Amino acid sequence: MTPVDSKILDYIDRLKLGRRKDEPPPVTDGRRKEQLAKVRTETDKLWERKVTFLGGATARESFLPEDLPEIAFIGRSNVGKSSLINALTAQGKVRVSDTPGETQQINWYRVGKHLTLIDLPG
Repeated sequence: MTPVDSKILDYIDRLKLGRRKDEPPPVTDGRRKEQLAKVRTETDKLWERKVTFLGGATARESFLPEDLPEIAFIGRSNVGKSSLINALTAQGKVRVSDTPGETQQINWYRVGKHLTLIDLPG
């Protein structure tokens, strides 16, 4: 992995665009800490839900209806979109390959009854 230029990290810190990974999230009081713990618990429960492949499409006419909130993963070929979905869901439902361009269609995956993930080709 290529290290991030320190100038970029300083810029992010200066403009408060994010926080460094090694820094703990700011906690102002006990109530805030409890709220964060609850959010983490609910988030963990979401990703523990069963993941189901709903279908794939190459043409707009074949797209599945939007009945739940959707998160689409977009990016260049072979950057890890499918692998990210597998990592988030920890269920290995999405086929991955070291060969660029393996995802040839738009694929829909249902996460429990709450969310749809969409894996787009590169």
